[in-house]
Amino acid sequence: MTRNRRVAVLGAVVVALSLGATSAWAGAWTTSSGNADGFSYSGGGDLNGLFGDPFVFGGSFFFTQSDFHVQSVDGGPTTLPEAQSDTMSVDVLADAGLTFSLIRVTAHGSYAVTEGGASADIDAGLAISENGTVFPNPGPRSWNGPLVTQPVFPVSTADSGTWNGLSTVDISFILPAPHSSLNLSLSNDLLTISTVGSSAEINMTFEDIEIQLEVIPEPATFGLMAMGGLALLRRRR
Repeated sequence: MTRNRRVAVLGAVVVALSLGATSAWAGAWTTSSGNADGFSYSGGGDLNGLFGDPFVFGGSFFFTQSDFHVQSVDGGPTTLPEAQSDTMSVDVLADAGLTFSLIRVTAHGSYAVTEGGASADIDAGLAISENGTVFPNPGPRSWNGPLVTQPVFPVSTADSGTWNGLSTVDISFILPAPHSSLNLSLSNDLLTISTVGSSAEINMTFEDIEIQLEVIPEPATFGLMAMGGLALLRRRR
């Protein structure tokens, strides 16, 4: 059987934990629920409003007004803060006949550090959890992991340039069994430190979350697959 995949892309910038009272968050989206290509979403928002309000086009969420940018000069902040932190969370529900199979987060930005005790750091991560109980599991399962960056942070030597981050999650591996309802939570902490005569700066300019879905095989298809496996074993014997 040919596996039919759909891809949805979410633009974002990042921090972790569950939905809870998203409607009370400072950054609750203007349209916190709606439909995208292959799935619907609800409870979208962020804790401190740094992600901005996304727009949805096709199967994508685009965050074009994110505001992650920190700087420290001569041991203190400038017109920019020295540190920022925010959390974004959203529930996603696959359309009938589809299940989530893979989620990939990518991000990039720029940084600059001078000598003399300055440093720039980013700590970003993705958390995924089931909504509800999936038989035969006793309760919702979850997974979380970091955004792996290049270069590796913190950077505490004189250097500047662009950075890239990536986190790829195979849902079918970490949470076996078809999944149609998940909570996605992203985290982002930016931190700069400097001393007199030094400076550090870092920003996150764009991030996207690619969600892949695949068709759930019908029960009859599972039976055919099992019969095919038995036939193959018999031939080998």
